[in-house]
Amino acid sequence: MLEDEDSNTLLTWRWDAIPTNSEPFTGTALSPHRIEYLIYEGEVSQNRGHVKRHEHGQYSGDVSAEANQWDIQLRGDLLQGHLKANRKSAEQWQFTYFRS
Repeated sequence: MLEDEDSNTLLTWRWDAIPTNSEPFTGTALSPHRIEYLIYEGEVSQNRGHVKRHEHGQYSGDVSAEANQWDIQLRGDLLQGHLKANRKSAEQWQFTYFRS
C-alpha cells in the first residue's frame, strides 16, 4: 500500500510475491483503502479473508491513482531501491524493482 496524498487513501495492489531484483512482475490494482489499514492485521469483515503485513517502510516520489506510470525510491525492511510502475489496463500494472 502506498499513500496517495491527493486522495488521502492507500493505493493497493495484489502481488503474488515480494519482488526480486530487475524481474518485471504484474500487480492487480485493488480498491483504494482507508489510511487505518496501513497498520491493520487480522480478519476482514464479511468473511473476505485475512490481512498480514509483509513489508514496512517509507517511500519518496510521487504516486497518484491518476498516473499511468511512476518511479519511487523504497526504504523498507525488505525492499530498498527503486520501484517502477506502468499501468497496462484499468487493473493491471507492470512493476520492476531495482535493489540498491
